[in-house]
Amino acid sequence: MVNSRSAPEVQEAAWKLAWYLDSHPIDYMVNTGLLQPQKVLQESQEFQNIPYMDLFLTQMETSMYSPRIPRFYEVADALARARDRSVVEGMSVAESLSIAQEEIDQIMADSGQE
Repeated sequence: MVNSRSAPEVQEAAWKLAWYLDSHPIDYMVNTGLLQPQKVLQESQEFQNIPYMDLFLTQMETSMYSPRIPRFYEVADALARARDRSVVEGMSVAESLSIAQEEIDQIMADSGQE
């Protein structure tokens, strides 16, 4: 994480460190088992030789990731209501998403995560 309130030279150093740490996905996987989702790793022989990786990748195609944020389920409910307004009630997508944005903004404000 690079703190936007840091001095410019500190931010620059932090980005250089982040780039360096993110530039060795094959080494991380081979030496520690850490999987960094990068194309260079996916295309590497080391990655291709992991047993059962094809099963893992196939399962990833049908799975979903739910971000962990405060009051996640309330946000998910607001998104579901937006979907239902458009699909079931026939409201325009833009209008429904605008309402959802207001709901989510309020949820985040109430949780202190604006």
